[in-house]
Amino acid sequence: MWSTYILFIAAAVNCITAKGCGTEWKLFPSTGYEYKVFCNLSTFQESERTCKKEGGHLASIHNEEENKFVHGMFPEGILFE
Repeated sequence: MWSTYILFIAAAVNCITAKGCGTEWKLFPSTGYEYKVFCNLSTFQESERTCKKEGGHLASIHNEEENKFVHGMFPEGILFE
């Protein structure tokens, strides 16, 4: 089963795997973490490996403010599978 996943890089930066592409890291000031959109479809395990290569782990969104920030990084009309 192929799916997209949001990724979390603990203690330093966050990264996101999705259909939408982004090449820049974006800081979420409330936590000090940075997020990035990756442009590949992958399984949970593959997404975790991708994030580990960036120094982190799969994402954990902790509140509505953080959710809105991450959601705003995706191109309009993007769909999660």
